Amino acid sequence: MATAIQQFTRSCKGFLGNFDGSTANEFMLPDGTILSASSSMERIHWDFGTKWIINENESLFTYSLGESYSSFANPSFTSSFQYPDPSNASSVVKAICGHSLFCYYDYFATGNLDFAEETAKFEREVIETLGILKRKVEMCPDFQNPANGNFIATSGYFSDSKITFFCFTGSSLWEINNDLQRKRLERFTSKMCS
Repeated sequence: MATAIQQFTRSCKGFLGNFDGSTANEFMLPDGTILSASSSMERIHWDFGTKWIINENESLFTYSLGESYSSFANPSFTSSFQYPDPSNASSVVKAICGHSLFCYYDYFATGNLDFAEETAKFEREVIETLGILKRKVEMCPDFQNPANGNFIATSGYFSDSKITFFCFTGSSLWEINNDLQRKRLERFTSKMCS
């Protein structure tokens, strides 16, 4: 899965789209022309995908010992342009792939059940990650260091974090307000060193 931070909105281009929030222009070619999003898989492969193939000098990848750009580049590769039909799969494949068309596609393209299973697992992880990214993050208010002391916050300022206050030598800790409701983040304990 690839993601980008907001500052790159409308400044990306390439094989993964342009990150402008519109799905109508995802298939922009290097020359700026746009292939229709309703194009066939075959047309997307040949008229879009192959236009973004890089050469060895453009590659930003590093390779393990004994590998190079040529170890992964296969310009003669021809994809299968048919959507997989899960009804043609065995019960074992159906049990592994479930509703994942990516899993079925990888199984029918390779015949490798382990590869298909990894695809299904990865798809579940992507869906889970997207769910996490959509959650609202609740954070505690900004704590100030007490006079004559300091504090340590575990897990930053997220809800259910633990805040440990401590005083410098010669000072003692006392509590101003012991009305902490972490879940709602309405009140928090203030501590002072004197």
